[in-house]
Amino acid sequence: MIEENKIEELLIQNEENIRKIAHKLKIAGGNEDDLVQEGMIGFIDGIRSFDRTRGDLGSEAFTKFALMCAKREMLDAVRHASCQKYSPLNGFVPLGTLVGTVNEPKIQNEPEQIIIDKETQFEKLRNIGLSENELQIINYLLIGYSKQEIACRTNKTKKAIEDICYRIRKKIKGEN
Repeated sequence: MIEENKIEELLIQNEENIRKIAHKLKIAGGNEDDLVQEGMIGFIDGIRSFDRTRGDLGSEAFTKFALMCAKREMLDAVRHASCQKYSPLNGFVPLGTLVGTVNEPKIQNEPEQIIIDKETQFEKLRNIGLSENELQIINYLLIGYSKQEIACRTNKTKKAIEDICYRIRKKIKGEN
């Protein structure tokens, strides 16, 4: 059994390497920190399953093995997140939550009220500093288009639309 202090020390020593691996990957419905967390889990698994006859903890053989475990865990997370089973969740942009309308329960029977609410959301988004391109994408999302449909309409790739949605979420959350 490995001491908790040793595991923590190894994680701290290799966190930068795990972050470098995560930076090269993109996870649907998540961000780089999610991948780093997956990488840390993989690294811990690598610590626990490393064959001590090949070297001690901290050796070059150990580091390569544990980082390979971390990378595999991150790749599994990316593969898992991008499978079709989770595509509705990955494409979801919780505009109501981010703009502040989810906590206001309303019964929207009237089509006029639905349009007014969407226009109100759009106006709030305009005021936080979104670019015209981002406003166009958010408008399509509010109308109900999928990211693939938006990509076709704007002559962009689906990946470009996902990147724009990521920037929009960061701006809405105030992380810009």
